[in-house]
Amino acid sequence: MEKHNGEIMPGPPPNLPDGDCYSRLSNGYELSQKYKNEYGPIDRIWDGKNAELGLTQPEDVLAFYQNGGMHIKPRHLNIGEFFHRIMGDSIGLKNQDEWRSMKKLTNPFFNEKASMSFLPEIIRDTKIWLQNLPKEPKTKVINNVSEFTFPLIESIKYLTFFWISKLLYGRLISTENINQLVTMGELHESIMEICFSQRLPRFWFYKWFPTTNNQRLIQFLKQWKNFNIRMMQLTDEEFKKLILNNLHY
Repeated sequence: MEKHNGEIMPGPPPNLPDGDCYSRLSNGYELSQKYKNEYGPIDRIWDGKNAELGLTQPEDVLAFYQNGGMHIKPRHLNIGEFFHRIMGDSIGLKNQDEWRSMKKLTNPFFNEKASMSFLPEIIRDTKIWLQNLPKEPKTKVINNVSEFTFPLIESIKYLTFFWISKLLYGRLISTENINQLVTMGELHESIMEICFSQRLPRFWFYKWFPTTNNQRLIQFLKQWKNFNIRMMQLTDEEFKKLILNNLHY
């Protein structure tokens, strides 16, 4: 990896076979500070045999992304084929014109204006969630409800699933649907952990192995596909009802 003037980008040696493949994720901040002190604000790190650019200053990150998505991303972001299999054709893995096309479709629903319009609903749902916390099965009440303890991470996780589900599926979402998404989310987390912590699943031939990891991935992809097909069918039914009601009036 070279600078625009032909100089070699400073950074640590490759340290094969993994380089900073795992440490950049598990100890990202510490690694960033270490390399910044040793090699400067812009450095080169190694993900296995792949060189990657390390940016530590906000202005450099801004400059990098101001090219409108025209920079090239690797097929699976150098994380491996197992990662690509679960992420598929998501917008974060697309390049240039494909990225622009997908961004044009999704931007009306995922931008600052849309987020701000959804904020009052998030605040309302959060207040309801806080009010109901003492009644949750896993909440332990202390001193006659004046104090209580609860599993913070698990509870917050459910709340975020609820917000995202409402944003994606609207009024069609139900408590049962959210519970299904939470269950799938837990399976997804275990699969992502495999992507970021195991070496063998990074290779293309791993998908042919009869492993528990591959079974988990197949299970998740099947559940995710079936869930969204069902939600599409419900949307179609709701749309037909709406048309019939309008015709009636």
